[in-house]
Amino acid sequence: YTNIRENAILEDIPFTTVNSSLDSLRLGNFDLELFNTTDNLKPYSGKCLKNRNCNENSNSIVTYAKVNGKSMYLSGDIYNAKNSDSTKYLKTKTEESVAKEVTKLHGKKVDIYKASNYGNEDNNVKEALQLLNPKYSIVTNSKSSFNDNNNMGVNRVIKYTSDDVYYSGDGTVIVNVNSKGNISFTQLND
Repeated sequence: YTNIRENAILEDIPFTTVNSSLDSLRLGNFDLELFNTTDNLKPYSGKCLKNRNCNENSNSIVTYAKVNGKSMYLSGDIYNAKNSDSTKYLKTKTEESVAKEVTKLHGKKVDIYKASNYGNEDNNVKEALQLLNPKYSIVTNSKSSFNDNNNMGVNRVIKYTSDDVYYSGDGTVIVNVNSKGNISFTQLND
């Protein structure tokens, strides 16, 4: 948060803290809310250190952004690994609980969903995708690079995305939301 604020000031980008109790801020035309901002694994840090089997991606910050009437859910690497001690310690699936919180505040539809952790199998859980019901999705991997293990995660993203899925590993994906709220995508060849 501090780095974002300092860089915004350096670049002369308007920056306003909207509500510090909700971890929300305004950056230019973007309204941003940060979710999953507390250390979920802190009560178990001794066990995690000892066993070296807690995945820090359970602490990944999720950003909900709104610009020109369109919403984006940027999931970072939020994680729900079945065979990780972090899942054993956490009472709820982190990814699903964040999606529930977002949809409770903003309704059950996001325009753009950034798939978690390269579209991995243990991420992008069905329960979260059903709640978010994305129109478009972006996977940070190439379409051709999926093996059997993480193909299931991408298949879920495809199944619950109503329109198109873009792959930034096949070239930079540029998203534009114009002042009228129209969304366009440009896929560059890197």
